[in-house]
Amino acid sequence: MRPLKLQLKNFGPFLDETIDFSSIQSNQLFLISGKTGSGKTMIFDGIVYALYGRASTEKREVKYLRSHFATASEPLAVSFEFEIKGHRYKVVREASFLKPGNKNETKPKLEVYRYDKHQFVLLESTIQAGEKFILDLLKLKQNQFRQLFVLPQGEFKAFLVSNSTDKQTILRTLFNTQLYDKLKNQLSDKTKNMKNKIDQIYTKIQSVWDELYTLDYPELNAEKNLKREQYDMMIDVLPQFERIAEVQIAQCKSEKQRAEQDLEQVTEALNRQHLRQQLTVQLQELEEALTRLKTEASTIAQLEKKLKLMDESKFALKMCQDLQEVENALRLKQQDYSEMNDRQAQLKQQQLKQQHALEQHVLNENEMTSNAAFLEHTRYFYQECEQLKEKNNRMLKVEDEIRSLQVQNADVQKRLDKIDQRDMERQPDYESKSKWQSQQLVLAEQVTRLLAEQKNDALKKQQQLKLESLTTEWQQIDQALKEQACLIQDLSQSEQQLIDHEQAVMTLRAVIHVDAPCPVCGQIVQHVNSDEQIAHIKAIQQKNRRIEKQMVTLKEQKIKCESDLNHTKQRITEMGDADFEEEKLLAAQSEQRKINAMIEKIDLENERLARIQQEVTRNRQILNDNNQNIEVLKKEQAYLQEHLQTFESETGYQDIQVFQKAYTRMKATVDTFFDRKREWIEQCEQTAQLLKEEHYKVDLVAHQINEMTQKVQSLNSDIDAALKALDIPDRAGLFDILKESVHKETYRQKVSQFHQQMQMLQLKRDDILHQISEIPVESIDELTVQQSVKRETYQLLQKRYNEFSFQATQNQKTAQKLRDEVAHLKTTLSEQLELFQLAEVLNGKNEHHLTLENYVLMHYLEQILLKANQRLLSMTGQRYELVRNKKKGRGFSGLEIEVYDYYSNQSRHITSLSGGETFQASLALALGLSEVVQSEQGGIALDAMFIDEGFGTLDQETLETALDTLIQLQSSGRLVGIISHVSELKNRIPIILEVMSQNYRSRTQLKSNG
Repeated sequence: MRPLKLQLKNFGPFLDETIDFSSIQSNQLFLISGKTGSGKTMIFDGIVYALYGRASTEKREVKYLRSHFATASEPLAVSFEFEIKGHRYKVVREASFLKPGNKNETKPKLEVYRYDKHQFVLLESTIQAGEKFILDLLKLKQNQFRQLFVLPQGEFKAFLVSNSTDKQTILRTLFNTQLYDKLKNQLSDKTKNMKNKIDQIYTKIQSVWDELYTLDYPELNAEKNLKREQYDMMIDVLPQFERIAEVQIAQCKSEKQRAEQDLEQVTEALNRQHLRQQLTVQLQELEEALTRLKTEASTIAQLEKKLKLMDESKFALKMCQDLQEVENALRLKQQDYSEMNDRQAQLKQQQLKQQHALEQHVLNENEMTSNAAFLEHTRYFYQECEQLKEKNNRMLKVEDEIRSLQVQNADVQKRLDKIDQRDMERQPDYESKSKWQSQQLVLAEQVTRLLAEQKNDALKKQQQLKLESLTTEWQQIDQALKEQACLIQDLSQSEQQLIDHEQAVMTLRAVIHVDAPCPVCGQIVQHVNSDEQIAHIKAIQQKNRRIEKQMVTLKEQKIKCESDLNHTKQRITEMGDADFEEEKLLAAQSEQRKINAMIEKIDLENERLARIQQEVTRNRQILNDNNQNIEVLKKEQAYLQEHLQTFESETGYQDIQVFQKAYTRMKATVDTFFDRKREWIEQCEQTAQLLKEEHYKVDLVAHQINEMTQKVQSLNSDIDAALKALDIPDRAGLFDILKESVHKETYRQKVSQFHQQMQMLQLKRDDILHQISEIPVESIDELTVQQSVKRETYQLLQKRYNEFSFQATQNQKTAQKLRDEVAHLKTTLSEQLELFQLAEVLNGKNEHHLTLENYVLMHYLEQILLKANQRLLSMTGQRYELVRNKKKGRGFSGLEIEVYDYYSNQSRHITSLSGGETFQASLALALGLSEVVQSEQGGIALDAMFIDEGFGTLDQETLETALDTLIQLQSSGRLVGIISHVSELKNRIPIILEVMSQNYRSRTQLKSNG
């Protein structure tokens, strides 16, 4: 990455400053110079803030970067342009700040652009997306960028003198070795989890083994003492558990069956004796029930006699009931017959009245029939009355429209007659216009080309005059530089040393005397120079400085003049040779004006003819449309007239509204007449129907009365005959039997229940006597004692058998679980053995006592030292070389750096180096670190490096060596910038970026030291 332009707004001391790095050649070393606090380091802060939103040093916070003198409504903003892999990018970042009157800060902004087709194109406009894009582009995090691109003030030698832990943090950030530590931790966690899992399997094996039952067998109790680590022996013992379980269950089952048979025999004998006792008690109860039942025999005999009499008089009783029902019905029919005769007489009188009224109503029927025929004939016209009214109104409107159209046609024809016949026949001349326009385009291109040639000719003359002026100015500046160079007086080496060590000389001069021994070397002092010599040398030096300052100004003017000369020459070359003729331009412009006038004339004539044609066409179209409308209206008029004439001829009315009212009145009268006639006819028919129905009912009731009278006579004769046969004196006795017959069913049920109970008790008594005779007599007490003893024995054996069966079944399940867990344990141990060994190696349990990440970091450190020593040996005259402390340790040991001194052929601690030597080693290590990171990271391309401070500790010779190293670095195409207060660097470094402090703000100026 190479910086091109940095623009700072309200950033530290810079309110609005632009630094153009593109004017520095790609292989030039340049110096950033300025007073303390002027803002030199702020330039690096601006670059790092634009890319990462932070300052270049960890101690400086972003919120303190905003200038205190910035306008309250303007944000801190940084715009940074840079080039990477042949593409140019621009990053614009604004910080959040609190505007006056607002409660909340404005949101920060980040925009990323890429230069494409002569303009910057926006790629990202959000902070998250923009920072991700920058990280993917640079392939460096902020800490990595600070270590490789910017060597910040105060952190220059941090990597050199840091311990292993600090180096681990730096190297881990640069080479992204966290993944190795993450791999180690993940592997450790995984092995830890696996160990816990295996321990859980062991615990589960022990738990399952403890669940096995011994079935009260001594040998199995001894086997239960096996521990979980003896899982193979457990598996071998399992068949013995199964075999002993089968033997124990079979023996217990046999004993249980024998005890069960004995218990069943005793229980059956005891149940038989209990049954004999129960049957004896039941026999006594049956005998008592039979005795009680025999006392009811006389009552049952009387009931049987009554039931027999009721059955024999059943027919006579039925006839008496029928006689009563017939006599009641006869009385009701006779009442109905009298009422029906009265109603029949009333209906005959009503029929005579209705027939007389109908004869009076039909006297006007002929007139009403004629009116009905007229209504039917004109009904269509009555229904169309509203349409007929509309047609009549439409008839009047059509006549008005026809007259209006005829008047309009007359006016249009007058306008057509006024138009000149010749104009009507002519057409617009577009062909001539097209020819003139073709000529116009050719002339327009010619005029445009001639105007460009005229402008180019004027610019070229102007640039040539400027070139002559700049050439004269450059010659004058060059002459002035030569004259100033001649005025500089060179100081001898002794005079220069005298000035450089003025303070030491003055101190020595105060304590030495002529002919006295020197306090430093001990020799006798022969002569002491006076102060006038030093003052003379200082005067010469001050004069030289004034001349050098004037020469710097002249050189800056010369550089600017040379830049303007080159730019002017380039402009003249780009313009090429001009061959402009003023006469051609004037002639072309004159011809162009003539053609424009001719085209304008043709356009006016064509427009006039077009308007006339449009007017004629429009009027003719109006005539045509009006004639068509008149024809349509006349047809409509004839149609309407025909319909109205038909109405008048058919109805005899001319006024539609009068016809409508007459039709309505006539229709109401006709409808009322026929409705009333229909009502009288219906009433007569209904009365005749009622008379007919009533006559039928009277005949029917008379017939029914006759039949009922005959039936009463027949029933009386039959009842008298039945009483005589039953030996019942009169009908009163028969009615007494009838009253008591309501209890007949109750009597029958009592008789039936008596005989059934008697038969059932006798059968039960005989059955119980038979059962008692078949059961032998035994002692119940003795059988009860035997049953209790047998049941207790059986229950003990049953419980033991159930326990053994349950334990055997559980042992089968437990044995299978144990086999599964042991198989799972063996599989897990065989699969994870290599993983356990690898985890121990990566965690430092190896011959070197190194973790995986530490081993990788040591490899990178060796590569860094290899690159750094290539420069350190050159800078120290092949004396010093950086080496790694190879003492074995654990964790992140082995990353300390020592210095090997070839003068003493032994290693020394890094802090034993002097300040200048420490700077040399730090610079070499930083450059080596940068090279290794770029080569290891692949996509990283850093074409620039900035160094902040450190050169003040070097003597003249060492400073020369360090500068030579940086010059070698820039020769590889890298841009190197240095911040330093060392005055010698201003003379050695060709380009200076001067940071000038003016009260509360700073400005920058890029100048040449040529």
